[in-house]
Amino acid sequence: VLFVLTVILIGGEGTVIGILSTYLADVRGFSTLDANIGLVVFLVGIAAGRLLVGVLARPHRLFGLLLGLLALSSVVMLLYFTVNLGLLIWPFTFIAGLSVSALLPLILAYAGLAFPHMPGTVMGAVKIAIPTGGIVMPLLLSAVTTTVSFGAALLLPPIGLFVGLLLLLWLSRTQPASAGQLYSSAASE
Repeated sequence: VLFVLTVILIGGEGTVIGILSTYLADVRGFSTLDANIGLVVFLVGIAAGRLLVGVLARPHRLFGLLLGLLALSSVVMLLYFTVNLGLLIWPFTFIAGLSVSALLPLILAYAGLAFPHMPGTVMGAVKIAIPTGGIVMPLLLSAVTTTVSFGAALLLPPIGLFVGLLLLLWLSRTQPASAGQLYSSAASE
């Protein structure tokens, strides 16, 4: 489950980084300069989120934080790619970067804590999923763009994030010895 989750999340994050300037220029009518500034704002959001995860993440909060960020990023990305936000696109671009930023570090930390009896195997699977996600999601995006439309392909990252959220919830129900303990600890705060 963590392998598939990592493929989805890394693929989604990398895909958004790759298409953001094109989206802002072609769909939202930004100039080339403004579209590139939008990409920088998104990347600053990612950087800020990765710094914040160090402050907010504690072992007993990891699962809840991961669930919360997945839920937030699913909603933010869906709104970002489907609603014309006008001038709110600038703060939304930052929030979109912030919401997806810490997903990978949290998965890595969660994998190590949730499966301490086989950390090498779990971490190896997660680390193999990183380049796999970077290949699979752009391939899917390209296929959907070619066969349907760019607008339809823009729905892939939010759908992937929502599927990731469902997978993580499923993991918490099927792995009570690992995910459930961290979830119940996070829920009790």
